[in-house]
Amino acid sequence: MTGGSSHGSAVSMAAGMAAITFGSDTGGSVRWPAALCGTVGYKASPDHWSTEGVLPLSRNMDSLGLFSRSVADAAFMEAALRGQQSKENPPTDRLVLGVPTEHFFDNMDRDVRACFDAAAARLRSAGVQLMPVSVPEATEQDALFARLLPAEWLAFFGRERFIARRREIDPVVQARASVGLNVAADEYVRYDRRRVQLIALMRERMRGFDAWITPTVVVVPGPVADYDTVDKAAAFNKLTAQNTRPGNMFGQCGVSLPIHHLCETLPVGLQLCCAPDEDEHLLEVARAVEAVVGRAPAPDLREFV
Repeated sequence: MTGGSSHGSAVSMAAGMAAITFGSDTGGSVRWPAALCGTVGYKASPDHWSTEGVLPLSRNMDSLGLFSRSVADAAFMEAALRGQQSKENPPTDRLVLGVPTEHFFDNMDRDVRACFDAAAARLRSAGVQLMPVSVPEATEQDALFARLLPAEWLAFFGRERFIARRREIDPVVQARASVGLNVAADEYVRYDRRRVQLIALMRERMRGFDAWITPTVVVVPGPVADYDTVDKAAAFNKLTAQNTRPGNMFGQCGVSLPIHHLCETLPVGLQLCCAPDEDEHLLEVARAVEAVVGRAPAPDLREFV
């Protein structure tokens, strides 16, 4: 399994078919496939790049992003699209990274834990401060995503059109979208108001930190054959997007960089998130982190050719 809806771009990058590929990220569909494919995945802040012409899923949480071989490549591309040059990495001994104490380390398998701990140890040795930060609000993602995303997608696609054609839709997508048929207007407004409150709250919570650092996905990729029913696929989506969805809910920008080379395991991603509109700073910090933890080698795909 290679992740969320932009996984084709992640696979193309892992296979060396392009220098840069693009995707969209509403609940992690850039960072999540990047982690499972062993590439870099950068999710921009929601308003950093225009989404005009992009098929919408959630008008409030859609973001654009890109995949690359290194953070340096992602920073170069982001700066080029702004007509600027990417900046130098900040000194690592001045970086302060927040490590959330709730939610982000739940359900984590042994290989991911080992890679994250190895990366954290390298960062501490380089003088980076890793400080705990409480983020209990991350657990609100399940209820918020279950109400806002299906309702906003139905508003674009059309309720009557969906009802008339839903038997033709992929069963996993159909099951998720059908929830939106029963979202009441007052319920939608209440959750959307809470989303706005969370963005402001997390912006304040991030003061004093250069970024937050977590695993991107709490498990390594598994075989497609293990997810052959709607229920199994839905469980996979929920588990593997556990750590990426909060970034969309909080309006953050984020990046995943591969760290599986630290433990010689299947792909593992390290996620860094910054407050909304701090994209340039995020990529500066990520470049500094990449310089410390090292760049993962390109996947060996010879056995699949």
